[in-house]
Amino acid sequence: MMLRLQIYKYRCADGQHDYKAAGMPSGAYGEFLMRSEGRRAEAYLNAIQDPVYEEVDQIIKTHPRLKGKDAFQLANILRAIFGVACDSDVDGTLFRIGLRPRCPVCGSGEVSYWEATDPPEMVEKDLPHVTHSKWNQLGADQREALIDKALQDLGL
Repeated sequence: MMLRLQIYKYRCADGQHDYKAAGMPSGAYGEFLMRSEGRRAEAYLNAIQDPVYEEVDQIIKTHPRLKGKDAFQLANILRAIFGVACDSDVDGTLFRIGLRPRCPVCGSGEVSYWEATDPPEMVEKDLPHVTHSKWNQLGADQREALIDKALQDLGL
């Protein structure tokens, strides 16, 4: 899918490298640029139209260990674990919401600073949608178990 993305400036966590990379435009609502944990491949998620996103949201909202969490906390948890419901990248790593691009110089995925370019710079990029083939093959109990493990991995 061809997307119009905004360019952002980044600085490595060690403060030695500055670089630019594309991301969702400021103010994009319900749309995410997901990146894989390994090679930081990119995929597009329209959370408003993705039925799996809604399904994972409902599982989280009714999960007994998350009782008492407010809507803001639940939304952060959903974004943190949603990648387990997506098909993996070709390198076998999960796609995640909110992963920053790797530094093209040192390969670090940790950043100390980032901001949108000003004035805004835009670029068009053809990105695949995230897919859910493996998720769709699971039964309800297996899906809930997968979410439960992801919550445990987060320390919840």
